[in-house]
Amino acid sequence: MSLTVVLPHFSCVVSSDEALKQAEEEGYCEIYIISTTGLFLRTALTHGRSVTVACASLPGTIALPKVQQDVSKFLPAGKIPIHFLNKIVSFFKAVMAENKGTNLEAQIFVIWNPELGYHIRVPEQTVAGASVSYSWENFLAPGDVVVLDMHSH
Repeated sequence: MSLTVVLPHFSCVVSSDEALKQAEEEGYCEIYIISTTGLFLRTALTHGRSVTVACASLPGTIALPKVQQDVSKFLPAGKIPIHFLNKIVSFFKAVMAENKGTNLEAQIFVIWNPELGYHIRVPEQTVAGASVSYSWENFLAPGDVVVLDMHSH
């Protein structure tokens, strides 16, 4: 088993399934995975979810050969439309305005569904200065896939 710590309690490098399991159990946020098919970075998200993407190098090392990743194949319907960003920023600004300019944390998701395509969904939530809480109960419809989980700061 090979688990090498890059940044204590945050980032590590693994080269076996056993080391990957150990890193996940120990709660590392960034796990660099060296495999026979390339180098990957697994980043922890909220609610026990994670995203794994190909990467070109390990932190502080010489770059590996460039790994081409076609975003149109990574996301279910190609790139997320850029106008979604404007809508998301407007939502975060509206939360601040509603709370008299206080910088509150708010949550928003971009969802993909085979029938609806990409769409923005805002969960019922309780916002606070450094956190936001919301419920997954009845939030996702059948076929929904969360492709972007974003919160304000």
